[in-house]
Amino acid sequence: MSLKGFIFSFLWIASLLTIGSVFSFSMFDEVLCIFVLLCALQQGFWKSPYLIILTTYVFIHIAISIMYGYNGIKPILLDALMYAKPYVCAFACGSGYFVLKKKDINVLNAVVYCLLCFLFAVSVWSWFAGARDAAARPLFLYTANFSLAATITLMLLFYFFLQQNCVLKGITLKKCFLYIALFTTIVITMQGKYFGFVFIFFVLNFFCGKMLTKLQSGNLKIRSLYKVISVIGVILGVLGTLYVALDDIKTYYITDNENMARAMMLRSLPQVLDGIYFFTGRGFGAFCSPISKIYYPVAFMDEMGLSNVYGLSHSFPNFMADGYLWSYAGCFGFIGICLFTLFMIYMFNPFIKLWKNKILPAKLGFACLVCFSWTIIFSFGSGLMFGYGSFIMLLWGGARYEAVCLLRTQHENNTHNIRS
Repeated sequence: MSLKGFIFSFLWIASLLTIGSVFSFSMFDEVLCIFVLLCALQQGFWKSPYLIILTTYVFIHIAISIMYGYNGIKPILLDALMYAKPYVCAFACGSGYFVLKKKDINVLNAVVYCLLCFLFAVSVWSWFAGARDAAARPLFLYTANFSLAATITLMLLFYFFLQQNCVLKGITLKKCFLYIALFTTIVITMQGKYFGFVFIFFVLNFFCGKMLTKLQSGNLKIRSLYKVISVIGVILGVLGTLYVALDDIKTYYITDNENMARAMMLRSLPQVLDGIYFFTGRGFGAFCSPISKIYYPVAFMDEMGLSNVYGLSHSFPNFMADGYLWSYAGCFGFIGICLFTLFMIYMFNPFIKLWKNKILPAKLGFACLVCFSWTIIFSFGSGLMFGYGSFIMLLWGGARYEAVCLLRTQHENNTHNIRS
């Protein structure tokens, strides 16, 4: 195992195990992002137009944030680091400036599987022991069931994507365990967003494993038939996801008037995207982020009507991070939303090209769609995209670079055939 692979594995596992645990004060995930950035810079990442644009925009937005003056320099800089992490990882991995060797991946794969077995055993023990509350689980690090579910979910995704074929085909003992472990994430948490994600995970696994090759068939009749089946399947899949996540949707956005996400969407966000803040937002450290929550001025909390929201107070602002999309829009405004759209185009572009050329492998199609689904689901009513969005972007970026390499190979083959 190379030194690069060892350091990455240590930082990744250490930071992932801190999600919601008693060690959540650690900065392992920030150190992981910095390590990825430094390794990428050694490979020429500093020449990347994507990094130049991202860095320029971050500095401009820092200047805007200081000019608006809603918070001090420290929360502004910490907020900038928090927001930049996933995009740095996505561009570094997606453009091929950070790639692990095969032996590093094999070692990380084995370690992740062992940790999954441990977490799965602990979750089953805590469930049958009736220790579903943090107070009744003194020997376990995690302070809440959703923390354990978040960790297991992200580790499972990493394990799936480290496989040669991440679309599960056939039945083996190991694959049965993986399915059971994934299902356990919804049992231990009983939260709608995890129900929704696990449901869409299985739907995408079936879709990519059974239908993706048919949709790229050279036979027009077969392709047309499966397109119709796919459209129906997508509609049913979306409806099914909404149904299994209905409780969380109602709580976050329909019935609970005091919920944080609802307050941000209906009460706070319209005020932020008004007048001088429409294009730029209020800046770093100024709108409902998990870092700036520590430093919020009392006047700002009162102005945005956040002081009276259930679960929030100046001494206990833990739910401030719920609802990443609304926080993102409030922080960056219309310009930020446009740049986020361009980022999504960047991530999807090579997959779409492979699809048009009818050579998109099931593995890459599944990786792209499940990462996108995770991003969307956990952006609406969760804080995971704030502190741990970099994990999903490492996965998505790695899959993107594989797609880019496949496109290059096809282009070289086509050029060679033309010359021949």
